[in-house]
Amino acid sequence: MKHLAILGLGGVGGYLGGMLARNFANDASISISFICRGEHLKKIQDVGLHVKTPSLDFTVTPDQATDQVASLKAIDFLFCCTKSYDLKNALLSLKSCMHPDSIIIPLLNGVDSYDEIKKIYPDNPVWNACIYIVSRLIAPGQILVSGIEPKLYFGSEKTNDDTVEFFKQWMHDASIPAIYTREILQAMWEKYFFISPVASLTSWLNLTIGEFRIIPKHMATLLQLISELNSVAEKLEIPVDSHIEKIVLDRVSFLPHETTSSMHSDFIKKSKTELESLTGYIVRLAKSHHIPVPTYEIIYKELSLKNNS
Repeated sequence: MKHLAILGLGGVGGYLGGMLARNFANDASISISFICRGEHLKKIQDVGLHVKTPSLDFTVTPDQATDQVASLKAIDFLFCCTKSYDLKNALLSLKSCMHPDSIIIPLLNGVDSYDEIKKIYPDNPVWNACIYIVSRLIAPGQILVSGIEPKLYFGSEKTNDDTVEFFKQWMHDASIPAIYTREILQAMWEKYFFISPVASLTSWLNLTIGEFRIIPKHMATLLQLISELNSVAEKLEIPVDSHIEKIVLDRVSFLPHETTSSMHSDFIKKSKTELESLTGYIVRLAKSHHIPVPTYEIIYKELSLKNNS
C-alpha cells in the first residue's frame, strides 16, 4: 500500500486531497491522509470535505484526517500545501512519519521551498512542482474551485521513471491534470511571475484584480514589477518565456473581477501573510546580486509596516 499525505488543506491541498480521496476511496492499494487543524479538521472528521469545482460537486472522507502526526503511518508521497511561513515547523513535526524514500512535493506559492525542505530532509527526493488553480477554503470543510481548469506541473532531474509513471497514472485516475517536465524550474518561475507581482500589488493597493486592472497607473506598476522580476531571473539565468509579460497580462485580464490574491485576503483578515516569500524574497535576492528593484522595495517596505501593525 502507498500512503499519500496532504499537508495543509487550504485551496490547493483541499482540491488535491479531495480529488485523490474521491478516486481512491475504495482502493486498498492507496491510503489518503489529510493533515490539518482547527475547525476545518473537525468539520472534515464529522461530515467530510466538500469540494465544488466548475464541473464537480462532492463530499469525501479520507482514510485519515488528523493533526496528531504520531498517529500517521509512514508517508510515501507528501504533498506540501501549507503557507510558506508554516512549512519549516510542519515538516519538522513529520520526522517520525518519513522514511528515506519518502517523496516530498512542495506546492507553495513561492520559489524558495525546495531549499527549505532540503535543509530538513537533505537525503529525501524532492519533486519541484507548481499548480495553476483558483481555489479557496470558503468555510471549514468547504473548498471552492473556480476559473481555469487546474493544471499541475512537476519534475526532477533525478526522478525515477517508474515512480513518475505511477504518479502520473494516479493523477490521471483522480482527474487531476498533471504534466511531468524536466523544465520544472521554468514552469515554477513563470507561475511566480504572475503570483509575486499580483500578490504584491493587490495587497499594496488593497484592490482586487478586477479593480486594479482598469486603472492605467496601476497596470503600469504591474508592468514595472514584472520588469524588475525579469531582471532578477535573467541574472540568475532562470529560463523564462520571452513573452512572459503578455502571459501575465493575459491571465490578469482573464480572471473574474472579484478575484484577488491569497496574500491580499490574508492582509484583509489581519492574518499571517506570505509577504517574505512573495515580495521580500525578491528584494533580498536582488540586493545580494546588486540588481535594482525600486518598485518591489517600496511595496515591500510599506507592506512590512502593515504586516507588523
